[in-house]
Amino acid sequence: MAIVLPFRALRYNSKRVKIDKVTAPPYDVINPAYQNTLYGRDVHNVVRLILGKIKSSDTTKDNRYTRAAAFLKDWRQKGVIVQEDKPCFYVYEQRYRVPESNQVKTRTTLFAALQLEPLGKGTVYPHERTHKKAKVDRTHLLKAVKTNLSPVFGLYEDGSQLVRKQFMKAQKTKLYTYTDDNKIHHTLYRVEDDKYLRDIQRLMKTKKIFIADGHHRYETALAHSEAVHKRKQARRGILASDYIYVGLCNLEDAGLEVLPIHRVMTGLKSFKPDQFVKKMSELFVLKKIHPTMLKEKLLTSKTGTPHFGIYLGRSGTYWVQAKDVRKIKKVMPKGRVPAWYDLDVAWVSEIIMKYILKLDDHQMDQQCTYKAAWDDAIGMINAKKAQVAILMRPTSLASVKKMCIQKERMPQKSTFFYPKLPSGLLFHKH
Repeated sequence: MAIVLPFRALRYNSKRVKIDKVTAPPYDVINPAYQNTLYGRDVHNVVRLILGKIKSSDTTKDNRYTRAAAFLKDWRQKGVIVQEDKPCFYVYEQRYRVPESNQVKTRTTLFAALQLEPLGKGTVYPHERTHKKAKVDRTHLLKAVKTNLSPVFGLYEDGSQLVRKQFMKAQKTKLYTYTDDNKIHHTLYRVEDDKYLRDIQRLMKTKKIFIADGHHRYETALAHSEAVHKRKQARRGILASDYIYVGLCNLEDAGLEVLPIHRVMTGLKSFKPDQFVKKMSELFVLKKIHPTMLKEKLLTSKTGTPHFGIYLGRSGTYWVQAKDVRKIKKVMPKGRVPAWYDLDVAWVSEIIMKYILKLDDHQMDQQCTYKAAWDDAIGMINAKKAQVAILMRPTSLASVKKMCIQKERMPQKSTFFYPKLPSGLLFHKH
């Protein structure tokens, strides 16, 4: 049973700041240059909380995490951030243009507090593996601020749109509206009508929650909750830290969009493009193709046996398909659910990275850069900053759901749900 509750959110005071000046993308998509931009945009920008700068003078008592806690405390004391008078749900809309397309969509999300539970053992399911380094970083931050600063993005099934009907019928107060650097238009509403708060809670109790984005934040929050109970010896009680701030979207929402995440490999020792192509040819059919044509094929190909592209700059661009699927699957690890063996991302991870390039998990973490934008991926090759780009198709929503239900995890960065949920709209204070 999914426990989804309204909560007394902390949020920016629109009388003190302009919301478009203080919000930011999630920490894991902010590069150093954009971090500087956000730092300069407003002294209260949320980047100081979610991705503070590291200083050479940092100590155990003065570092990016302790400074985040100090900023949050100071902004609350000065009225820059305020807390709602009563628990509320929030309805959030993002209107955007789909990248590489002229299609405009609107995605609707419900912001709420979700009771934490072990993944895959109740009603909350993951679909991707996580990185230890990222969880350590988020753990330090959560311990310092004792606040969920960014939402986890979750999906639920509601073919009849019953949940949406409830929050759309409810009287809503518009809190913020703005357009960001990517020309995504954001609108946030507050729902505080007790009847609809109760109805939404009741309907959500029957739902399974599939984590779309924010696995690291969820796992960090769960471990933190367990540590708090152990420290307080109050395991039977329900604490604020037993809940996490989430954005929940219906799997049937017309605005739900999944983009591919391309893999760009760097630091490969003794890498020679011709030898790589020869080794690939033992298992795959490689067809030379113009990069523009490859891009079109990957964007339009939605089904069938896994396939992807290889970009080697002047050494060639290739459309890659299996020679013998059975031979490929023999090379892959045993014991996974059948559907896992049909994932493009599983083939790339297990066959190209581990079997052909001979990389272990640690080397993959260090030498694989993930790029959602096609131009960014091939640009790294053209600029000689990387050696090979593996160009992907989007992972289907059906595959995400299947992996969740069957309690199987995809490789890291298998999906890019677009657009990301921003940081800075709301906070959940423990």
